[in-house]
Amino acid sequence: MKKTDEGKHTELGPNGYRTGYDKSGNWVEWIPDEEMPGRESPTILQRGAEEISRVAAELREQIRWHQIQIAFESIRLGEKHVSAGQLKAMKREAREIERKYERKYGRKNIVENELEVGFLFGKYSMLSWIRGAEWINSLDT
Repeated sequence: MKKTDEGKHTELGPNGYRTGYDKSGNWVEWIPDEEMPGRESPTILQRGAEEISRVAAELREQIRWHQIQIAFESIRLGEKHVSAGQLKAMKREAREIERKYERKYGRKNIVENELEVGFLFGKYSMLSWIRGAEWINSLDT
């Protein structure tokens, strides 16, 4: 679902009508009102869709930070081999993400134990599924 500048989605809803967000942040399909031509009534497709999208984006940022840490550990242990150029690019990306992450969430809020990292991945998977991903694809990060 791509959001346009007007807060509307570029795709049609299940009934073939335009979709968008209502004032409460719910994703709705605007169904024509048969009794009042020219008027539409919102049918809720997903409650709190904007909030769900915001939280999913935050989780994705946090997961990316952890993926980089995992990749560096694999390189350090000799489990993964990369060229000098790839390593330099990875380090640059890691520094950028780490600065952004720490500025946004604070160093003390960086989740570092494996159980909490697992919860991050699980929460992201759940939100992906809620947003319409097939269950098997909801695990993709």
